[in-house]
Amino acid sequence: METVTRYIESAKNFALDNPVQVAAASVVAMGALQLLSCYQMHMHVNPQKSIIVITGCDSGFGLMSCKKLSSMGYLVVAACLQEQSVEALKSIAALPIQCDITKPDDIARLVRETETLARQTNGRVWTLVNNAGIANSG
Repeated sequence: METVTRYIESAKNFALDNPVQVAAASVVAMGALQLLSCYQMHMHVNPQKSIIVITGCDSGFGLMSCKKLSSMGYLVVAACLQEQSVEALKSIAALPIQCDITKPDDIARLVRETETLARQTNGRVWTLVNNAGIANSG
């Protein structure tokens, strides 16, 4: 789980200030979802044992990724900034959780809850999709 913490910490230092960067990141992320879908079909991935942590699931790409990956059978840990988003994802994600990745206590709770989910499901953290943040464009 140190890897998850390390990725979240490094993601906090990377901000997309430029609309071109935001567009490029979106294209890369969409391609990654498509690749993940193809990978699952050809590599015998067991989604019921694969945990995907997604930050920023309140709206947009994070919410869409959460819904799509959950529908594919993956165990999605959906980190949301707002409590109402957590409530809305309770029937979709394996673990919807309120988390502000700028707060060390929230990160620690996210890691603890993810570890608990891994133990309960005999699963493993497969990937982290860091989507938290707001892009300001002109």
